[in-house]
Amino acid sequence: MSVPVNTVFVALTATGGHLAERLAANLPGTEVHGLVDRVSKPDVAFDATAKHLRALFAAGRPIVGVCAAGILIRTLAPLLNAKHAEPAVVAMAEDGSVAVPLLGGHHGANTLARTLAAVTGGHAALTTAGDIGLGITLDNPPPGWRITNSPRTKGVAAALLAGDPVSLCVEAGNAAWLTASGLSFQCGTDGILITDRAITAEGSQLIFHPPVL
Repeated sequence: MSVPVNTVFVALTATGGHLAERLAANLPGTEVHGLVDRVSKPDVAFDATAKHLRALFAAGRPIVGVCAAGILIRTLAPLLNAKHAEPAVVAMAEDGSVAVPLLGGHHGANTLARTLAAVTGGHAALTTAGDIGLGITLDNPPPGWRITNSPRTKGVAAALLAGDPVSLCVEAGNAAWLTASGLSFQCGTDGILITDRAITAEGSQLIFHPPVL
């Protein structure tokens, strides 16, 4: 199991600190940041929770708050403006029972929540429609894949969720993450094209470029 090496576990209580230490010990490259006089021997100590959380978020560091989700939501809400560029944020219950992706679900938070739940034996409470209804996320393809026209992911995912026909054309690469997903592809107005050609996005096609030699 692995998570981004710059992930920070933020703990506000002694109980939260113990869980953060346990998680960090299982996930190399991560850090524990703890509230002064509440968390013993964190990697980084802070005395102003909101200020510290906002600084981490502005620096683009994935955050796992071992605290109430509301603390993270109220603190970070004023900073939200570009979801494709913002770091993942996950709220973790102090007893490790649940990990809730709050921001960046399709940009690392869902994967992070699953990893945390695997360590604690808890549950990853995913709420994104693609993960629940499709079992895949079109805007978070496997490593090495690129999307030419990412705004089209929303329309194609919506069509798949609604049961509307969506075509799939594979010109290059191994598309098993789609073909073995259990989704039904057929001729339709919306479509997915997987190609190694330099191509300009046109119409309603969602274009992926796979990793190829």
